[in-house]
Amino acid sequence: METINSKNINAGTINAGNVQLGDNYYKSIEYLDMEKNISRLKELIELAKTTEKKIQYNQELQEEEDKLEGFKKGVISLAETFQKIVIDTERLKTAQQLFNEGKFKEARAILDTEQIGTEQEKLLKRKSELQNQSQQNIEDLHNNANEYLVLAMLTAIDFELENRFEKTIEYFELSLRSERNAENLYFFASFLGKHNQNNKSEPLYEELLSVCRILAETNPKTYLPNVAGILNNLATLKSKKNEFGKAEQIFQEALSLFKTLSKTNPKTFIPFVGMTITNLGNLYRTKNEFGKAQLAYQEALAIRRTLVETNPKIYLPDLAVTLNNLAVLQQDKNEFGEAEQSYQETLSIYRTLAETNPKIYLPNVATTLNNLANFQQTKKNEFEKAQQAYQEALAIRRTLVETNPHAYLPDLADTLNCLAVLLQSKNEFEKAEQSYTEALSIFKTLAETNPQTYLPDVAGNLNNLAVLQNDKNEFGKAEQSYQEALSIERTLAETNPQTYLPIVAGILNNLANLQLAKNELGKAEQSYLEALSIKRTLAETNPQTYLPDVAGTLNNLAALQRTKNEFWKAEQSYQEALSILITLAKTNPQTYLPYLAVTQINLGIFYLESKVDRDLSIQFIDEAIENLLPFGEIPYIQNYLQSAFGVLTKWGIDVEEYLKDKAASNPES
Repeated sequence: METINSKNINAGTINAGNVQLGDNYYKSIEYLDMEKNISRLKELIELAKTTEKKIQYNQELQEEEDKLEGFKKGVISLAETFQKIVIDTERLKTAQQLFNEGKFKEARAILDTEQIGTEQEKLLKRKSELQNQSQQNIEDLHNNANEYLVLAMLTAIDFELENRFEKTIEYFELSLRSERNAENLYFFASFLGKHNQNNKSEPLYEELLSVCRILAETNPKTYLPNVAGILNNLATLKSKKNEFGKAEQIFQEALSLFKTLSKTNPKTFIPFVGMTITNLGNLYRTKNEFGKAQLAYQEALAIRRTLVETNPKIYLPDLAVTLNNLAVLQQDKNEFGEAEQSYQETLSIYRTLAETNPKIYLPNVATTLNNLANFQQTKKNEFEKAQQAYQEALAIRRTLVETNPHAYLPDLADTLNCLAVLLQSKNEFEKAEQSYTEALSIFKTLAETNPQTYLPDVAGNLNNLAVLQNDKNEFGKAEQSYQEALSIERTLAETNPQTYLPIVAGILNNLANLQLAKNELGKAEQSYLEALSIKRTLAETNPQTYLPDVAGTLNNLAALQRTKNEFWKAEQSYQEALSILITLAKTNPQTYLPYLAVTQINLGIFYLESKVDRDLSIQFIDEAIENLLPFGEIPYIQNYLQSAFGVLTKWGIDVEEYLKDKAASNPES
């Protein structure tokens, strides 16, 4: 399930002043070269005769466009920096003039000299010799820090420099060596964060926070917004590191500040209130604190609906983000009516936005369609609606892959995998296998260069493929796929048990089913019991989510116990599963009646073959048929009905007469 997160905000309130971007970077050599490269790559894509070449050129194009975007943002940051710092040396004055003329390499050359380093050494030596640092020494070191700061930022946008990243870090660190101030701490932390160096950026943000807190004591109007923004970014970093307690505490402080600021300046800060509350909702959902998450999303939703009324062009995308996340939460809570309503509203917003800006919002249309289809399939058994939504999402994503495979191949694979699961449910095995195989090929290719991100997808796809192979009685292939998936998920669970232990349990359950089918009873029991132990533990803290899984594993364990002639244990397992599913079906019959019916059929068979009791067997089968008939058009439900009818036949009951009697006594059935 895909959840959209609000991005980090710029913590600064720095203004770019009178510098106009058209005055300095459109005429720069770097900009012109990047534009030429982009045009050339677009032509090569048009001329490419093979898919491999097209993918290669698309990847190069994406990299070049990302480089150009980074270049533009770097120029904006430099413009902000020049407006913020004191230009108090001849080198800085010359560098600023060259920068304003778009001569970025020349500006860098002015500052990239041995003289700055020599001056820094002298100043630091002088500082250590002075018992009380002189004002002149303080000012000179401040200027030296600013020169290195500007040099670092000029180096960051020199994409032709071979060791650009390392040199940028070196100059930022030299700037901090002369003086640690709000400007160089912020821009260095921001640079590291943009390059996913979160462990290195975190202590800088914490130091920056301390600096800005002190500044806010004497100048709250200027620096309190900075404090709030830094807190939001720091909380996001903590959340990524699964330090949820710290993240929540920091988000709450950021929220409190933004709410205070919004009282005097609502136009500026109310949007940040909505963003921070959404981020809190995402955090609560990750922690499975669904009640808190729902309250947060509802509050953010109310704010963003109000903002949309005043400026729909700017705030409709934010409203869609919160609606989507709320829909995912409602689905997790089995609030299916509310979830569908939220998904449909999200989809409607993105369709509207995509009409005027398809490049930005068509991917969101596809994502929402994918989420909606998954919901319709897994929670409401509305297979035709789900297939229609998947097919539309797939068509959009195939189109997006043609223009940018590097960015959209993961999304295409995700939809292929979801569609395959649906096709398998409809017994369209060949089509399902074709979709699984295409998705697995994509995920394995992606995992070669980015295993941390895509290995979970490889494992999930392997598990689904194994289920299909099992259904096709290809037991050898199925076991190989399960074991490969299980190995990946166990490794992932070592470092992140909260996320991956439920998946380990699911694969263990599936593997045990296969081992049972192969009559490997000892292995099967071991797998079931490990899966059941994991799921019982998970259900203690989150029963609504994991009790259905407990019931499913109990059903499977009971089947194994029957095979081993452990009838008392089997009966106990079936009855516990039955009790759980009866409770679940009372509040959500559309989802859980079919599962309840499966357990009732299993009990009907148990009292037919293992612990013979005609009345109990027929009673459970009759209840199962009653629960299944409303879903009779669904292919896999028809399979369940045939199993139930088979039990009646073995008891000598004519199924046609039985159904006629049932129809007469209950015409609606």
